[in-house]
Amino acid sequence: MSTHASHAPTTLLLCRHGQSEWNQQGLIQGQSPEAGGLTERGRWQAQQLGLRLKSLDVVALYASDLLRAQETAQIISAALDLPVQPDPRWREIDLGVWQGLTPDEVDQRWPGDKIRAMDLPRGEIGETFAALSQRTVAAMHDLAARHPGQTIAVVSHGGNVRAALLATDVPTDGGPDPRRAPIGNTSLTIVQVNGAGLQAALIADASHLDGQTPDLVAANDDEQR
Repeated sequence: MSTHASHAPTTLLLCRHGQSEWNQQGLIQGQSPEAGGLTERGRWQAQQLGLRLKSLDVVALYASDLLRAQETAQIISAALDLPVQPDPRWREIDLGVWQGLTPDEVDQRWPGDKIRAMDLPRGEIGETFAALSQRTVAAMHDLAARHPGQTIAVVSHGGNVRAALLATDVPTDGGPDPRRAPIGNTSLTIVQVNGAGLQAALIADASHLDGQTPDLVAANDDEQR
């Protein structure tokens, strides 16, 4: 049987950023330029993730250009001895005028059922989830074309990881959809890209944190879908 390298899947290690200042304050971040960087806890989480990734033969490190992702990626960069390559396609969904508000404030002023059911632009002037998904999946296939058969790390956001997961085909056996599992800070999701197909090999795993920093992921997720 042929094992030619061109048929080997590209493995994408999709990492959510560490806890940010606005995560800690319960504020919606999206792409806001005012959203802060990492907390002390977030930096520790990033260090633990970097140690985990050292054993996974990562050959390149990409990241969203938003501050919280860049700070996380720089910590991982030191562990892997790889430069960070910024890519704006891995930015969180643009949440328009929701950015800087709390989820409760958004729910009171913009009831979410219709917005999500019709996939309207978030925060009036932001993105649809379909737009986020399109740029995220395009970035995944682009990385697979650049790095065939290799392992790549990407530091991004909960929305991007959710979009990537929903583009995969995961059997549910009639139970809860694992692609909708909570995506905690510095959790690791592994997606393999083989040709046009996407397959999830690991979903939102944070075992490298050893239970020491449980996240209030429901409050931290900018956009659940």
